[in-house]
Amino acid sequence: MTQPHLYRTEAVVLRHLDYGEADRILTLYTPQHGKVRAIAKGVRRPTSRLGGHLELATHAHLLIAHGRNLGIITQAETVHAFLGLREDLLRTSLACAVAELLDRLTPEESPSPPIFDLLIHTLDRLATTRQPELAARFFEVQLLGLSGYRPELHECLSCRTALGPSGNTFSAAAGGVLCPLCGRHQADGRALTTNAFKVLRLLQSGDYPTVSRLRLDETLAREVELTFRSYILYVAEANLRSAAFVDAVRARSAEC
Repeated sequence: MTQPHLYRTEAVVLRHLDYGEADRILTLYTPQHGKVRAIAKGVRRPTSRLGGHLELATHAHLLIAHGRNLGIITQAETVHAFLGLREDLLRTSLACAVAELLDRLTPEESPSPPIFDLLIHTLDRLATTRQPELAARFFEVQLLGLSGYRPELHECLSCRTALGPSGNTFSAAAGGVLCPLCGRHQADGRALTTNAFKVLRLLQSGDYPTVSRLRLDETLAREVELTFRSYILYVAEANLRSAAFVDAVRARSAEC
């Protein structure tokens, strides 16, 4: 059966790369085609009809023609611009981190409607919630699960006993949490406070309305962030550039 020359799809722009004098190559995440790459010809010209609809972290309806190596975007219409992301640098940096992590963890043309839905909900939360960093943590944990990298937070990865609330160790290499006894022998282990362990499990539960009611102090929020950053680094096999961006924005805000 021949592939149709054109197809319509929703998409979120994850990344773009300037190409030639006026074109741009985009990495998109779509619900039915997964991650795809396409070129927007002439999009960098001031007169382009596509330009405002293809910004980073924009949700749009697209018409894409199949090309030899890349799709060609022929029409674009914004569904949701998530304006709150454009008005606050921390929210912008977190949206970049969300997009980069999704790009790293998903293969091309491997569709997952649940991941697309998670992405849309997360961008909306980042644009509107009073706790955008907590929304970013929820996204990280949920995406890891949907991508096949769900960390074990309920049984010790070594002895398989049920984990108690205190004295545990998180190991990126092992793939989750070890009990107090087994954690002593894990070279890359990070000690987990009781509260951090509880937050990690709540984030993994998928209950965002409950998660959104959490109020984490700075120390606890940073422990949760660094714990999952260590795991993301291990899974992605590389540092995420956007993590440094988030840290820089946070540091700048603290100086003001």
